[in-house]
Amino acid sequence: MSTVSLPTTEKAFHQQLRSLHKLANGHVLAAIEAEGAAREVDPEGKVVWEFAGLANVFDAVRLANGNTLIAGGTQKRVVEVSPVGKVVWELTAQDVPDVNLTWVTSLQVLKNGNYLIGNFLHGQEGKGAHAFEVTREKKLVWTFADHDLVKSATMVRAIDED
Repeated sequence: MSTVSLPTTEKAFHQQLRSLHKLANGHVLAAIEAEGAAREVDPEGKVVWEFAGLANVFDAVRLANGNTLIAGGTQKRVVEVSPVGKVVWELTAQDVPDVNLTWVTSLQVLKNGNYLIGNFLHGQEGKGAHAFEVTREKKLVWTFADHDLVKSATMVRAIDED
């Protein structure tokens, strides 16, 4: 068992950390909601990579090509960022108007290369998709929007994909 320090300036615990993923290199990739940042730290807690300037970052996933996919929370967008911090791909609410993109929370790369995206409908309950699959070409594949079963969802995972 090991412990890794995740540096943050946020004092209140609620928005300090939303998700984290252990990377193949032993580092941790964390979504620091209050700071609007995706942050990679080494086992000693030293920040070795960071992308900030987003709002309410809920999830960040390192892609096979070395880029990082980041859930841009209340900015209603997903960005793919290169190791040098350049945005190389972006999905916005305008790209998927039928889902009522409200608060991007969870991200998952599916085996087919598409993205499964969680959409927290905070304040928009009953209007739009809780989750959806989208291609790199920004084509909507399917949505989940059962408002009788689910009023609000934050994290979504396809469990047969891991």
